[in-house]
Amino acid sequence: MESFISNPDLAHVQVITMSRPEVEFIRTFRDWINETNCISLNKKLINANIRSYIGIRIKQSKKLKKKMDFNTVRNTKDPGQSRSFRWAACQLDRLETCLDREALEAALRSLPLGLDAKYTRILENIPQERQKKAIRLLQFLVHAQSPLSIQAAVDVIAVRLDGSFDPDDRLLNQQILREHPNATGDYRVLQLAHFSVKEYLLRPGAKLFHKVEASISIIQTFLSYLTCVEKAYCHEEEPPHRFPLAAWAVCEWMNHAQPAEASKETVTTIVDFLQNPKTFQLWNSLAIKYQISPSPYLASPLEWACLMGLVSTAGKILSDASDFDAPVLLNASPLIASWQGHKEIIQILLDKGANANTQSGEFRTALYAASFSGHKEIVQKLLDKGANFNAQSGEFGTALCAASYIGHREIVQILLNQGAEVDTQSGELSTALKAASERGHKEIVQTLLEKGASIQLHSSDGLSILDVASRRGHTEVVELLLEKRADVAAMDELGETLLYKASQWGHKQVVKLLLEKGANVGTTTATGMTPLHAASLGGHVEAVKLFLETGNANAKHRMNASPEDDIGRTPLFLASFSGYMTVVNTLLTQHPTTSDWKDHYGPTPLSAAARKDYTEFVQSFLTKEFVDINSRDCFGRTPLWWATRNGYEEVSRLLTESGKERGLSLDGIEKAIEVKMRPEMDSEDGYCDICLSSVFMTGDFYYCSVCMRGGFAICLDFFTLGGHCLEESHERIRIGEGK
Repeated sequence: MESFISNPDLAHVQVITMSRPEVEFIRTFRDWINETNCISLNKKLINANIRSYIGIRIKQSKKLKKKMDFNTVRNTKDPGQSRSFRWAACQLDRLETCLDREALEAALRSLPLGLDAKYTRILENIPQERQKKAIRLLQFLVHAQSPLSIQAAVDVIAVRLDGSFDPDDRLLNQQILREHPNATGDYRVLQLAHFSVKEYLLRPGAKLFHKVEASISIIQTFLSYLTCVEKAYCHEEEPPHRFPLAAWAVCEWMNHAQPAEASKETVTTIVDFLQNPKTFQLWNSLAIKYQISPSPYLASPLEWACLMGLVSTAGKILSDASDFDAPVLLNASPLIASWQGHKEIIQILLDKGANANTQSGEFRTALYAASFSGHKEIVQKLLDKGANFNAQSGEFGTALCAASYIGHREIVQILLNQGAEVDTQSGELSTALKAASERGHKEIVQTLLEKGASIQLHSSDGLSILDVASRRGHTEVVELLLEKRADVAAMDELGETLLYKASQWGHKQVVKLLLEKGANVGTTTATGMTPLHAASLGGHVEAVKLFLETGNANAKHRMNASPEDDIGRTPLFLASFSGYMTVVNTLLTQHPTTSDWKDHYGPTPLSAAARKDYTEFVQSFLTKEFVDINSRDCFGRTPLWWATRNGYEEVSRLLTESGKERGLSLDGIEKAIEVKMRPEMDSEDGYCDICLSSVFMTGDFYYCSVCMRGGFAICLDFFTLGGHCLEESHERIRIGEGK
């Protein structure tokens, strides 16, 4: 209900819900919906409804109708007085079992006063020989984390009290149907009749149904069952008719293993199961078959116990191991336990002689795994045992780098206090400072800087620490780095400055900070793009507004109102081509005369909008009297040509009507250079830099390896018409020739 109420997309939905005045309801639910929206129901009306329900049940029941009437019930005890529907239903179910009127009257005189009393009587009435298995089944239903099918429940009962299982011990279908006539089909589920049953069973004093006792029973049942399952079963492809509890047991038993370790007998059962090659392999195969995660595949029993935090189980496996086997068992176990944060197991393993620097798997070392996962106490234990804090490990290189990236400040401090090298370069993120800067962990950045971390180091991809923070939009980190004299004008090998990167990703606050620090708004990239180009191309209207508001006020770095990139395209053109109407309107408001600016090949922003079928954009441009709606590019194409050729009827209509209003006869297809146009395809790979049509990088097109830093593409259609890059003498290379 909390996720439903807090979802802004569902704010229009009105819901009526009913509940008993439970503590949880009173404490939390009322705050979500406001006290004025809570209404207490009238108890007299509720009791009247219960009496009506009883009357209807008596009339509809053939067994009750012959033996009694409603007045008989009412005169015995008022069943609607401070009772519940569930209580009434339970009493009527009991009365239906009475053989005659005398038995019925006796039952009425001894009705329990409440639900708890009723449930106690139900349990007491279970025959002695069935009680233990009935309790076991109830334990499963109370603590199950997934639905229990009828057939699986049959096998729960069929497991004998001595731990053996034989399919011949199962209840017959006739027996099931006699007790539960609605339980037809293989996949019907068994569940508690009412949530009040679970509340009753989990009440203080009902020890058998509490987590520990129930888990012991569940584990013993599961492992006994799996031990008896035929090995061939795990290779069957048909649904699990023969052993319906197997899949459920494989999924569920580890959920109950930790609390069940309170029983030494159960620990022995778990260890025997894990160390028996036959049962361990069976469980392994079934886990793979049912795609259980995490799977025990390729894990040893000790590694699996470490993964799941089974302290007593891990200890017993080690105590039972010979001196020869122990070193082998300890190989990867510290790593697994460190990853999961099982500090007690780590202590056992280290006391048994585990090597704190053993390398294995994805995380390589236990210290790296603990640092990555944020387990401070384990980090300290491993360091006390001589773990190498500068060892090269997983994806991020060192333990310090991993902790810095995830944001575990206390672990970072522990590693630094131990002497970890602050500027070690390794892994994908190069240094700890860069890792912390990329994720915006200001306090860790501050700590690393105080320890002398260098802000000048670059990673293998050429990005500086300030680059990363700017691109990610971490304003406070950027400010902190600038205070340490990081170069605000620094640029990478593509000529992209910090301001350009922040603009490209739309980080308004970073853009504002960099402008305040004197960043040059006019600096261009290797392809002639300015920060305003980047913001416009990405549709970041707030960044665009910042440039327009503050760029011209900067006396040191005046901003060109309509800068051109190497192809001659302006921010307005890029916004029109990319489909960002708010950016287009913002730019037009500030600089309306730039709306007819042509690029190197002649298209205008209006032409780009018509080419992409942006109806709203076309309408906006047509309201500007100075816009040339019949402008031609170098191939003679007009906005109407593009709209007509591509079948954009609404854009064609708008252009035609605007032409008539202006007294113009627009040029359509007949006056343009004829070209065989291929179907427009949505593609994130790229587009032809001449006609703006999409091209797949794996398709058939030409490109220039010089212009636009090798990113200049020419579609096959316009290459055949003589289309070329910015310098006709450049060599054009064909991609996908012959496709």
